[in-house]
Amino acid sequence: GMQRFWVKFSTGFLGTGRKQRERGYQDHDECPRCKAVDEDNVHVLRCPSPEANKKWDENIRAIQLELNRNHTAPTIATAILENLKAWHSGTGPFIPQSNQWGERDAVLAQQRLGWTNFTFGRWHYQWSRSQQRYLLLHHPRRSSKRWTIAIIHKMYMTAWDLWDHRNKTLHAPGGPKSLAERTQLTMDITTEYEQGLTGIGAMDRVLMQEPLAKILGGTTSSQRKWLQSIRLARQARQHDPALAERLTLQRQQELMHRWLQPATPGQPQPHG
Repeated sequence: GMQRFWVKFSTGFLGTGRKQRERGYQDHDECPRCKAVDEDNVHVLRCPSPEANKKWDENIRAIQLELNRNHTAPTIATAILENLKAWHSGTGPFIPQSNQWGERDAVLAQQRLGWTNFTFGRWHYQWSRSQQRYLLLHHPRRSSKRWTIAIIHKMYMTAWDLWDHRNKTLHAPGGPKSLAERTQLTMDITTEYEQGLTGIGAMDRVLMQEPLAKILGGTTSSQRKWLQSIRLARQARQHDPALAERLTLQRQQELMHRWLQPATPGQPQPHG
């Protein structure tokens, strides 16, 4: 669920490019959106590709709506939004001039913890104290604790949304993973095809009747099936040539037997 995702994301254990390479699942660590190397969990949020930036901006607007919905002090809301934008773009932090509710104190305190920690929900307690001052005056029945939970949850959802966007890009038709698979399939099919009929029994030679260009022009699914079939055919012949020949002969006999069987009523006789 979401809690499991967030624990893995915030600790850097999700399947980013870096982790997939470390685990031996792929030979590179590139971001599927911008092709930057050494993609980690921070890069998932800060990816500079146009589509990733668009998705980030959408989530910033959603966070702004959540801040307003939870009656955030305007100066605190500005401090949060501006520092999220600054962190994302890699510019210096936004230090508010005012300190009406303690927003400047909160920013300076968070500065010591770091803004990556802030983005990952590790807030300095000064934020809650500052918002509580505002709520006591304007919304005394509301709690700064619930406010903090609501805003951090929205930031969790931002991370989820950007992770989901990243994965949809990776797995989309024509995306990096699809292109890599098609490239590998093309290489493997070509290698098998160039071996010709070597190691293939008579019954399976039908697999080589199609031109290579037609096989490579098929769908990914049809290419996978052809590759699996040709490999199984060669393996069967290699492991037990006699059995492969017997199976081929048996298959031919069955076909001949069916051919010579009288047609059932209503069926046309086969033409020789």
